[in-house]
Amino acid sequence: MEHLETEMCHAGVDFDWDDNCIHCFPHIINIAVQHLLSELISISNGAEDTEFLPHAAGDEDLQSYQQALARDPISLCRAVVRNLHVSSIRHEEFGRITRALLLPSLQLLRDVDTRWDSVYEMIDRAIEMRQAIDHYTNNSDFWHAHKNVCLTDME
Repeated sequence: MEHLETEMCHAGVDFDWDDNCIHCFPHIINIAVQHLLSELISISNGAEDTEFLPHAAGDEDLQSYQQALARDPISLCRAVVRNLHVSSIRHEEFGRITRALLLPSLQLLRDVDTRWDSVYEMIDRAIEMRQAIDHYTNNSDFWHAHKNVCLTDME
C-alpha cells in the first residue's frame, strides 16, 4: 500500500495508504450481484422499470414470468434447501428419492452471502435435481406443511 501511495502521488492523486482502502474485485462483484438480485425481485413488486422483463414473450408468458418473480424463486429455492438440511430424516428421504429416480447422488447447495457465485451454484444444482425436488415437495407430509415453497416450472 505504501508503494501504491507513492505511485498515486506521482500521478497527482491524493492517497494515504493508512487511511484509504481498495475493495477487492470479488467483493465489488458480490455487491453488484446482490443489488441486481434485489432489483430483480423489486421489478415484480410493482417497480416501473421493465428493463429486465422479456420483450419478445407473449402476454401470457410475460404474466407467468412476472408472477414467478413475485414469488421470489431464489428465496423459495433457499427454503427447500434449508428444509432438507434441517433434519437428517428429510435428508435421508431426499437421498432415497434421488436413488429411486436414478439421479446422481448430489446434495442441494446453500448459497452464501459473501460468495456471489453461490446463488448461481445453488440454482444450478436445484435445476439439476429438479425431478427429486418435485418428488420431495409433492410428498403429502411436506406439501401440507410447506406448500408455499413448492416451485412452479416458470420459477
